Amino acid sequence: MELLLKEILTEVRGIKVDVSGLKEYMSNLKNDMTGLKQDVANLKDDVTGLKQDVANLKDDVTGLKQDVANLKDDVTGLKRDVANLKDDVSGLKQDVTILKDHVAELKTDMNLVKANITVLNTDIDVIKGNIVQLQQGFTRLEKQQLQFAEKQIQMDKKLDIIYMQTANLTEFKTNLSKNIDYLLLENAKIKREIHFIKESINK
Repeated sequence: MELLLKEILTEVRGIKVDVSGLKEYMSNLKNDMTGLKQDVANLKDDVTGLKQDVANLKDDVTGLKQDVANLKDDVTGLKRDVANLKDDVSGLKQDVTILKDHVAELKTDMNLVKANITVLNTDIDVIKGNIVQLQQGFTRLEKQQLQFAEKQIQMDKKLDIIYMQTANLTEFKTNLSKNIDYLLLENAKIKREIHFIKESINK
């Protein structure tokens, strides 16, 4: 009888040790859950920042497109001006042929027109250079936008993994809680049996 009692007590102590270990494991799981939740929150903040950066880049690209459209309109206007000036030059040449008396005055006008054409050509060259720079800037922004989109996809994948891990931990926690409840019930049964044995011994 005493040997049986010792064996039962030994089993009870073993169960207590197991329960203590399970409690410690539960505590560690809770700490891990807290860390994972913080990681998820940080990733959400990063994704929000990346989305804002992408939105800002889209606004910049829209502005650049508008600038390019305006520059194209300016170039078209300059071309019309140049065409008009060429027409004026042709008209002036005809006037020179017809009105020899105004040759000197027409020469002055022609020189002025040529100077204007030179200025316009210089302006057109500058505008063309600006258009090239804007196109390069637009290409660079498109590359950056693609990079941000790839980063956002990677972040979304990491979030999906973390959500899956969190779900698995929750399920494990539920199972562990059930196992602990079962062990506690078994422990209570053992205690009742020990109490019954003690009463039997005392009798």
